Amino acid sequence: MFTMLVAEPQKNGLWHRLLGSKVWLEEHHTLNIPWRLIRAVPGRKGLDWVGIERLAGRHRARLVSSVEYRPPCDSRVEIAELYALDRILAAKTICSLLPENEESETVGVIDPAARCLSAVEILLDKAKCVKVYTQQPHRYEWFARRMLQQKGAPVLLCGSPQSMGNCRMVLLGGKCENWQQWAPPGCVVFSAVGERPFSGISMVSGFVPNCPEELLRKIPAGVPLRDICAALHQLAACRELEDFAVKFCRMDGVGMDMGQLGKMFEKSG
Repeated sequence: MFTMLVAEPQKNGLWHRLLGSKVWLEEHHTLNIPWRLIRAVPGRKGLDWVGIERLAGRHRARLVSSVEYRPPCDSRVEIAELYALDRILAAKTICSLLPENEESETVGVIDPAARCLSAVEILLDKAKCVKVYTQQPHRYEWFARRMLQQKGAPVLLCGSPQSMGNCRMVLLGGKCENWQQWAPPGCVVFSAVGERPFSGISMVSGFVPNCPEELLRKIPAGVPLRDICAALHQLAACRELEDFAVKFCRMDGVGMDMGQLGKMFEKSG
């Protein structure tokens, strides 16, 4: 079980703006997983984080939310970092852009904490080689040997940014203070961790899975699709979400579907 927070639209009018924030709790089931939803209406001073902490209970340290409001420094509420599904969707997006012939490309992966093994395995279905920057090389050594045996494609660990110089596409799979140093000039970065675009580097992010109608009907109004899918995947082990294709993403802040993204790559050569 997990708990999610969404902010309800603030009603117009001076009276509503002067009122304090309101919070209430709902119980839901999606993919047979029970979860709780906290709805909050912001007041004059933002959200009622004391009430949110009370309703979140033991889930206060891993609250699922993408609201623009952040908990205050003295609050025990912490927003969960849910990147596992985005790593998979980013890898699938890259694969959809790789050529089908033997002239496939080398793909770069920035993975400081070595949490992109599943994404790298997906990339090796199409890429001729994957180059990885990580601060945990021991976690990749056994994996690289297994991938070479099973897929016949190498996973190379990079010791310097220059090693990724031939990568036209790079997956940013973890928080990395100097990630832009590992992105070669002219490459496109596929970010699973919501980093802001860096000057001179194109970035694809905000991956939205192509969910079936049956699932969409079970998502309550006002709940972001990306948030509920990320929570179900990482906090409730709903691995079937990895089978869904990518429907939408954002490139340099502009939303587009996979067809539009593919055409942009075709034009860029």
